[in-house]
Amino acid sequence: MLRVIRGALALLAPTAWGALRWESTTVERRARLGDEFVEAAFRFNNSGDASVAITRVETSCTCTAAEPAKKTYAPGETGVLLVRFTVGDRKGLQEKTLTVATAEAPDSPTTLTLRVQIPELIELERHLVVWRRGDPPAAREVAVGAGDSIDIKVLGAVSNHPDFSAEVLTDEPGRRYRVRIVPAVTAVAARATIVVKFEATLGRIEERRIVLVVE
Repeated sequence: MLRVIRGALALLAPTAWGALRWESTTVERRARLGDEFVEAAFRFNNSGDASVAITRVETSCTCTAAEPAKKTYAPGETGVLLVRFTVGDRKGLQEKTLTVATAEAPDSPTTLTLRVQIPELIELERHLVVWRRGDPPAAREVAVGAGDSIDIKVLGAVSNHPDFSAEVLTDEPGRRYRVRIVPAVTAVAARATIVVKFEATLGRIEERRIVLVVE
């Protein structure tokens, strides 16, 4: 019986001795307007009785890079996994995962989650406008609003289809607008795109698209 218990303890030993304990497996950050990168830190501690070597860190997206401060951690030592997320043209909530494997437990990696909230420069009420075939060619409107703590200037709305026209109506300069869309006919199926161009306080021209469908 004693031999069986010792054998079981031996099997459990690598996990118990070589265990990284993470302060949190999920970190949330909020980007600011104009940020190119968002950085985060996942902190951990080697709570075991033997050194632990990090052998692999993989991310779910090339937009996310991660690197531990060093590879090997002694018993009781704390460490940090530094993460850099590239904002690019991404908007809204972004969720990326990281997989961390160690030499002591290569088949039991830890999954970490980074959540980044990226503020919207402009918010469209909807991105799809639909008419039924045979309906009256009535105008549809899409509300356009500025994101948090910024002003925008809608420069125009351009259709890529001759049977659809669009104009911009101003409700509150810098904050609230409407795009009014009118189809010439709705007797046949059609698909088009309205490109809404605007300028934010960052001083660069941005675009958002509204898809139009007659079905």
